[in-house]
Amino acid sequence: LWEQHRYLISATAAVVIVQSLIVAGLMFQRRRRRQAEESLKESEDRMTFAAASASIGLWQFNRQTSQLWATEHCRAILRLPADTPLTRKTFLAAVHPDDRSVAVAALRGTLKGGRSAVADIRIVNPTDEVRWVRIRARSDIDGQRAPGQLSGMFADITDQKAAEAGQVPLGQGDH
Repeated sequence: LWEQHRYLISATAAVVIVQSLIVAGLMFQRRRRRQAEESLKESEDRMTFAAASASIGLWQFNRQTSQLWATEHCRAILRLPADTPLTRKTFLAAVHPDDRSVAVAALRGTLKGGRSAVADIRIVNPTDEVRWVRIRARSDIDGQRAPGQLSGMFADITDQKAAEAGQVPLGQGDH
């Protein structure tokens, strides 16, 4: 059999070896990908926990789709229910009417100028409670990673504003 089909047997063995090497390489890559995904998830969990511990909500706005991604703590700061889709419109609806132009100007300036922005605005929740929120935003300056995207944070600064005004901060009344 070897004498008659030595080239066919050799070619078949070579194909099987090459396929085995490809399968082994793919399994190795799959393992590395899973490890990278787990590492990314752990890093994201640590970042989210740290931000929530500091009473900061993280967000990212995609200008092309008008979709606003935010952490759960960010939703809590904005007093938005978990099932409410986050868009530019829902964000602006939560902002006090007198502060909407300030919020829009800060975010537009960040997109156009490629610089960071900071603005203090008021958020009005459904029970008409007013909270102060500091917005920090930045855009992708070089346009390489995600052009047209803003990212930043919201921090609830209501207690700080109350202290500046000489008022008792919320939640620290008579006990």
